Amino acid sequence: MMWQFICCCLAAQTSYERTQFLNRLQEALEARGSDPLAQDIGLDFLRYLTKDEALTVLVERRELVRSLQEQLVLHQSDDDLITQIMQDHLQTVLNAEMQWLNRTIMLLHSAQCEEI
Repeated sequence: MMWQFICCCLAAQTSYERTQFLNRLQEALEARGSDPLAQDIGLDFLRYLTKDEALTVLVERRELVRSLQEQLVLHQSDDDLITQIMQDHLQTVLNAEMQWLNRTIMLLHSAQCEEI
């Protein structure tokens, strides 16, 4: 959900950009299930962004993940086993996301340096 939020809130969207966004969203939703790369609608939008735009969005996503990780630590509970299992799952997903974001941001930075 956080990824879709970032994509919906890109700065200075014109009427044309909003139309393009809605068209791409519809295409992504229709492709779900048939296109293995369309499982995360937010990631599907990477193909439509420039490298600079993708880098900006991914850095923002990394900050959201970092914030969620911090919140999870602050609200960690030892109340019951099910809560612990749920918290462990979310922490595992966030850790994997952070690793992927760090690698991807490094790749995009490298690609920018090669273009200069």
